[in-house]
Amino acid sequence: AIKSIGDTLDPIQPSLPASALEGLDLGTVDWFIEPLFGRGLMTFIQGKPKGGKSTWALYSALCMAKGFWISDRFSIPKKTKGIYLHYEDNLRRVQDRLLKYNRPLQLGPLPDTLRVYDRPPRFDLATASGISTLRKLIEADQAEFVVLDTLAKCHSANENEQSEMQPIMTALRDITIDYKVAMIVIHHVRKTSNNGDAGGITDKGRGSGSI
Repeated sequence: AIKSIGDTLDPIQPSLPASALEGLDLGTVDWFIEPLFGRGLMTFIQGKPKGGKSTWALYSALCMAKGFWISDRFSIPKKTKGIYLHYEDNLRRVQDRLLKYNRPLQLGPLPDTLRVYDRPPRFDLATASGISTLRKLIEADQAEFVVLDTLAKCHSANENEQSEMQPIMTALRDITIDYKVAMIVIHHVRKTSNNGDAGGITDKGRGSGSI
């Protein structure tokens, strides 16, 4: 059931003794692109604006849908079906990029297993209805991976406030686990101060520590 942000937390589940992990078979990760994107995992792609995040994500989505990576750098064991929510590019630009990326693969036409939109549905992950919409999109296309381009376009919360972002991140993780999808989230880094910023790319991520 979909819960609003103000609802109580899920009932507490019983704990496991660490000894129960001895010999417990949890299976292996079902990788879509090893070791980047896998079933039930959420991956953030962070970088400066115009730094190639969308290019990398769209190319990866195409390769996952075709089940092929042009070089030996990454392993893609099978074709997977996914949706790309491209809020910063119109359909014409997505079309142009996909056609350019697809030519070197020399594996036929663009795949039906990659779903794009004339106008991606809008939803607000800070609301129960927004969370429900994302779930319905996954169900409608039976998606195995989802690309959110970008996170900031999918919510109305203040990214610098942990109290506002934590429920959103929790909702995304719940959706990732419930549907066993690879959730790929594109997120901008914050602007560097005049004095520079010595932090790593994770530290530079815009917003609270919840992200």
